[in-house]
Amino acid sequence: MMFEGVLTVKWISGRNGDFAVGELKTSIDATFKIKDALLDQFDEGSYAGRFWISAIYPTSYAAGGRITVEVRANLVDLQITDESETPASAPAPTEPDPVDEAPVRVQHPAPAASSGARRSSKQQPRAADEEGIGDMELFGSELFELVDQRLKLKLDPTIGDRLKLRRQAARLDELGYAFDAKSQQWNPPQ
Repeated sequence: MMFEGVLTVKWISGRNGDFAVGELKTSIDATFKIKDALLDQFDEGSYAGRFWISAIYPTSYAAGGRITVEVRANLVDLQITDESETPASAPAPTEPDPVDEAPVRVQHPAPAASSGARRSSKQQPRAADEEGIGDMELFGSELFELVDQRLKLKLDPTIGDRLKLRRQAARLDELGYAFDAKSQQWNPPQ
């Protein structure tokens, strides 16, 4: 099903590093929590557009001495029509990292999405980092070729490894790439 609405993305620090969560306010006056991997490419902010949802379900978690019950939705696709930065707000309440949760959905082939303002210095592709993971291993041969040639690319949030997707997005930031939410692609440094 498709909804028009506004997705608000926030970043939270967790034991596996920073991760993004979203809240989708729809045109039918329903609000859903979004914890899909594709959000890990977005900057904090609000994104208006169309959102295709594959599942809506209740879930709960215990954190910070309380139990939270929420209605979650799984995104299949999104089309951003407008974006705006959200001013920094008070720290978000403790939320578990979605990586630590048991999987509750079937992976769907979906286009990648992202947005950019976390970008830093312009570096060259590397053979290996401090953990021994090189850009070729991190991105795979097809994406590495695009990174090495400084071409536009899309990351695949359905790869099944949310931490790997976070590392890919962080590495693109380091290389000076900028995420464009409307086109849902990473643009190379100018």
